[in-house]
Formats: sequence, C-alpha cells, structure tokens
Amino acid sequence: MSVIRKTLEENYIFFVRELARINEEIKKHPAGNISAKKIGKATYYYHQWREGKKVRSVSLGVEAPSDLIESINRRKLLENQRNEISDNIAVIARAIDIQRITAEEIIKVFSQNGIITTLVGSYYLPVLKEDFASHY
Repeated sequence: MSVIRKTLEENYIFFVRELARINEEIKKHPAGNISAKKIGKATYYYHQWREGKKVRSVSLGVEAPSDLIESINRRKLLENQRNEISDNIAVIARAIDIQRITAEEIIKVFSQNGIITTLVGSYYLPVLKEDFASHY
C-alpha cells in the first residue's frame, strides 16, 4: 500500500509543478488567432483575441509575422498540454481518494516539496498549525 501511495504522491506533485510551469509559460504568449480577410485583390491579416465579451483585433498588414504565428501556436499547444495534465491530476485525485489518503496527508506532502496550497475552511487548521510550527 505504501508503494502505491508514494507513487501517487510523486505523480501528483510532478503534475502540479508541471501545471504551474505551463501556466507561467502560457502567460508569455499572446492569446487569439490570426485571421485573413480578402479586400479587393489583396489579403490582409489580423491578430484577433477576446477580452471579456469583446473581440479585439489588430491589423498585421499584407503579411503576418512568422514569430507571432509561432508564438500563438505555442500557446495553443501549451493549452492542450494543460488540459491533458488537468485530466491526469483528476485521475490521480480519484486514485488518492480510493487509497483513502486524507487531505491533511496530501497538504503535508505538498508542504514538504515546496508546493504552495490555498486552504479554505476550518478543516485544514490543524494542518496549518502543524506546518507553520515546523517552519518557524
């Protein structure tokens, strides 16, 4: 049982760290897509993205910059990876639930590995007190 538990903990930690890394990298790339509109005989390119409910657009001219296209494609790839990692985390969370690992144990493992968690509710107060006592 402890081998399975340790493996679940390690995988969970890996995926949480990977998710954080991907989220940071996604912030570095522009959102949206490149669209093409034909006006007369010329084709003009636009960078379009959504801000809330509004669609914003910037004209790129007759030729779309290849670095912008690559950056947008990289963001889309990272977003797909983020979705896959989120699915993996959900599977591991279900497996942890099956193994009857408590939330307190998971939070302790996170704390030992430098992963910051946001805790809500009085259920986690004993864990917080113990964690703070060990660090200070």
